[in-house]
Amino acid sequence: MDDYREKIYEDTFNNVCKELKLRRQSDSEFTKKELEGVLMGLYVDQGNDWVGRGEVRDIINDATISACELILSEW
Repeated sequence: MDDYREKIYEDTFNNVCKELKLRRQSDSEFTKKELEGVLMGLYVDQGNDWVGRGEVRDIINDATISACELILSEW
């Protein structure tokens, strides 16, 4: 059962990292400040689970946050 959770996390993390790196290279308007804003929004969403997102959505959100944090730290 944990294998599918790990796969969802890893796939999401890798895809978000790839997408952010590509965007950083190809979009001159994509700034560190913009990524920081995206990350702040993700933190807010992470704490707002009043509609009951479910386990899969939580895994995706966690992986997306981790990917954004990594790219931001590399910036």
